[in-house]
Amino acid sequence: MTLGERSLVAAEIQVTGRTSRLIRVVRWPFPDGLTIGAPLGKALRQFLRTQHIAADTAIAGIPAGWLLTKEKTVPPADPSTLANLLKLEAESDFAFPPADLILEYLEATPAADASRPILLIAALRKRIEALQQMAHAAGLKLAAATPSSLALADTAGSRTDNLVLYLGPEEVELVWLSGGAPLIFRRLGKIPAPAADKLNEETAAWAGEIGTAIQKLLFLMPRREGFVEASTISIRNDSGLPETALQALQRALPLPVKTTKGLEVPEPAMANGSRPAAGEAAFRLALAGERPQALPLDFLHPRLTRFGDDQKPLRRRLLIWSASAALVLLLTAAGGWLETLGHQREINALRQKLEEVRPELARTRKQEDRLRSLRAWQNQEPLFLECLREVTLAFPAEGGIWTSNLAIRADLQGLISGKAARDTAVFDLLEGLKRSPAFSQVNVVYIRETGGGNPEVAYAIRFAFLKPSARKSTATEKTR
Repeated sequence: MTLGERSLVAAEIQVTGRTSRLIRVVRWPFPDGLTIGAPLGKALRQFLRTQHIAADTAIAGIPAGWLLTKEKTVPPADPSTLANLLKLEAESDFAFPPADLILEYLEATPAADASRPILLIAALRKRIEALQQMAHAAGLKLAAATPSSLALADTAGSRTDNLVLYLGPEEVELVWLSGGAPLIFRRLGKIPAPAADKLNEETAAWAGEIGTAIQKLLFLMPRREGFVEASTISIRNDSGLPETALQALQRALPLPVKTTKGLEVPEPAMANGSRPAAGEAAFRLALAGERPQALPLDFLHPRLTRFGDDQKPLRRRLLIWSASAALVLLLTAAGGWLETLGHQREINALRQKLEEVRPELARTRKQEDRLRSLRAWQNQEPLFLECLREVTLAFPAEGGIWTSNLAIRADLQGLISGKAARDTAVFDLLEGLKRSPAFSQVNVVYIRETGGGNPEVAYAIRFAFLKPSARKSTATEKTR
């Protein structure tokens, strides 16, 4: 079953020998006032019974919106060392206490002696526990919990770098495949409400927003060693959107599209008057139930040890060990000296004092780590703020154009996108950027109509921002 915030899609299969047969797919909107947990599980039990679904084991597909992710590059390491390294990194990467998270990771197949990219992924423990409670109340044995879009990524095509756009029943998700392994999960937005088979203004705007978000993601993608630009986007459609909406989305996407038809359900099911269920992701998850241990990601059985309440974070344990060792040495030296003088009272007072300062020592060490991480920001010009100022000054004074996204990479390559009342306003902005000594390599990515009878145009412009020290020589070259 694939889960959303307001509904789920369930696919039941029958396995006979080496053959798997899809029996039915159903979509179930959650009853009002219920969220994932035991009460919803009781209602789910009744729903499955009315739909004649007899399966007692389930694989749960969770939405990308449940996940916290961080891309990293790690050196060659054995699994135990890698686990300790990633747990240590998670303490600073995620804002939640380690005890509140379940950690997992994905990686491409690395060379034996080479660093490789890894996607560190965290899910809130309370969400996974609520999912388990729901399954238990529904009479289901939950075998695994994995991202729904991941079930489709492995079937999206070649094992090279490419993008998989999953149109789920409720939300749009993007998976980036690198070397055959997903290294980015991203929730891009909600699926628009179903409408008649015609392109309305809301759907056209939605398609443009999805296209702009993907363009921005491609632009900001880290260019690591061996990086290969994505060449296509595979669309996996479980949304039930009309063909006109899918065509508008394809026109808005920045790369050629490989589309796949939705799952052909032998017995199309309707749930409480909802639109026909589309359940390719749920079907793929059901197939994975034959060998759940082969899933690349499972928050019920994570490869990284779970952070429990009785397990102290690694950095804290190291700090306590080092502080304890220092205290033991200090006590030994001080005790030997004082005892030779017969000052037992001073020894006891010193021991008490050391116990009092132990928590303060730990806090001081932690603060020192934070200050050290911030030191790199000292004595640097606020280049990103300067870039924002220069972009603002390049906009035409008469208005008629606005920006919705401004992305600036670490190498000061930038991308600005938005809308304008007319295309001449876009050309005015383009000229303003080209005239400014703060920018070079100013080029139009696209200028296109927004559609739906709207006279506005959408635009995207790429540029390189120059540091003040580099502007004089560049201006001289332009003059020549």
